[in-house]
Amino acid sequence: TAMGGNVFHITARSENYGKYKKELKAFYVIDLKNKYDCYPFTFAGTILKTDILKQHNVNTSLGLEIERDFFLRLMAEEMKVVYLPGVEYTAYEYEEHDITFYRGLYMQEWYFDSITEFWMPFLTEMKEKYGRIPVFIQYNFMYSIHARFEGNMDNRNKHVIEEGHGEEYLELIGKALGLIEESIMLNRNKIAA
Repeated sequence: TAMGGNVFHITARSENYGKYKKELKAFYVIDLKNKYDCYPFTFAGTILKTDILKQHNVNTSLGLEIERDFFLRLMAEEMKVVYLPGVEYTAYEYEEHDITFYRGLYMQEWYFDSITEFWMPFLTEMKEKYGRIPVFIQYNFMYSIHARFEGNMDNRNKHVIEEGHGEEYLELIGKALGLIEESIMLNRNKIAA
């Protein structure tokens, strides 16, 4: 994925690895005003123009949400992402019995601090800045909450939210959901979980 500036001058590596002739066409641009579930929120596997990194700060105080903050802010400005054809993308779907690779799953800050220190201020800021939280960001928040509940389906991390604090966590989630449009919560665009 690549973002920013003059996206139409990016080239993707062709099948014969010695030549770079496959020119990126406009139909590889994903418009985030119309497609809400296809964008990066980590640096892994993402290509950025160096001027983007020079012009945008990385907020290192956000802990586990550093990358998400960077990418969601950038994409809210650009409202587009470029998909590079000819690149092999690999994704994994983890199930309840699998041991996860994501360290945050076992950290209390992923459940609580992420909501209070990142999501709630971020969503509020986006609403103030744009008049409405961009829809793709609202869906990313919903995905983020879904991931927390899915990640807590096995017994490996039940200790992370201490006994007696489950209701407190649900109230926190409810407060954050108050910033999300009802139609997004009801998935009016039929985005797969």
